Amino acid sequence: MLGNVAADESNITDPNINVTPEQDWCGVNKTLKCTLRGNDDYYFLASFLNSSGSSSGTISPYNGKLSGSSHNGSIDIKAPEEGDYVLKLEFFLNSDKSEHVGIKEIPIKIVKPIKLKFTLKNNNNTNVDLPVFIKINGKKVEDSVQNVSINANSTKNITYDFFTRDVNNTVYSLETESKICSISGLGCEKKFYPSDNNYFIIEIIVVVVLVIMLMVLLRIYQKPVRNTGKPKGRR
Repeated sequence: MLGNVAADESNITDPNINVTPEQDWCGVNKTLKCTLRGNDDYYFLASFLNSSGSSSGTISPYNGKLSGSSHNGSIDIKAPEEGDYVLKLEFFLNSDKSEHVGIKEIPIKIVKPIKLKFTLKNNNNTNVDLPVFIKINGKKVEDSVQNVSINANSTKNITYDFFTRDVNNTVYSLETESKICSISGLGCEKKFYPSDNNYFIIEIIVVVVLVIMLMVLLRIYQKPVRNTGKPKGRR
């Protein structure tokens, strides 16, 4: 335990303090919970820093005290934009934060959603209502459950924002536990490719437009200028 240490000495660490996020990434505007545990009832001050070192997003609570027999606590963090962030926690012996104990810095990646799209077709002559859910790599996504109403002999578009850090080998499908038959588009597995991401497509379009503009400018620059000679004087 270190006492009377200036709070700006960011190289101080205490191995008896643990900061454990649920995972090392989180979706934009989604909540990530982190647990804190020490060997004493330390006071803490938390900040969430973006790649430029500025505070960003929200932390709740941003300060507090470890408590209980395990000297633990928890915080929730949320960020509005994708990018690489650092969760910084400073620990102190007292509430006025005059005696510094240690600093923990945890890298967190914030990712934007991938929009999964499905089209269901009701081949029945009557309207149907059924619950559907997304299945990712064979596992049901609990928060994707929704009730869908489809008119007779009509189609319905379904979208879902899927958050993940790595899309490699991701297979997804739209499923139902209903016994209603003659609904097309259920149970069809699709494999995700990076080009499925709308943001990726936009980036490709921008690059293509820039290349075309550059080719046009080069052609204009290289085009020879005709020499028409000196203008004839008036007689």
